[in-house]
Amino acid sequence: MQCVVREIHEETSYFFPPERFECLARWSHRGPDGPNTIFEEEFFVLNDVPAERLAITEGALLICKESQLESFKSKLTPSARFALTTYFEKNSPTGFGNIDLQRETLKHK
Repeated sequence: MQCVVREIHEETSYFFPPERFECLARWSHRGPDGPNTIFEEEFFVLNDVPAERLAITEGALLICKESQLESFKSKLTPSARFALTTYFEKNSPTGFGNIDLQRETLKHK
């Protein structure tokens, strides 16, 4: 968690304490290099972020409505699609649609 807090602070110039981050999901899956490469990923949610107070240092901040996400889906990495799909499965009656990960999923917690 210290790494998450540090990275978010470095990339937004805004400090969020560790207790503000909620674990969304953990995902274990095979990597693109074959069955000997396993990725273990954890995804966190941070609510009530004061977007107007952020100073983005890498890339750009995209703020959009849930209804607009469908148009971005093809540009997302498999990990980002997984995180958004999981989030909307838990928090939205409409969901985020099916994800096509093109990899074998080992487990989803």
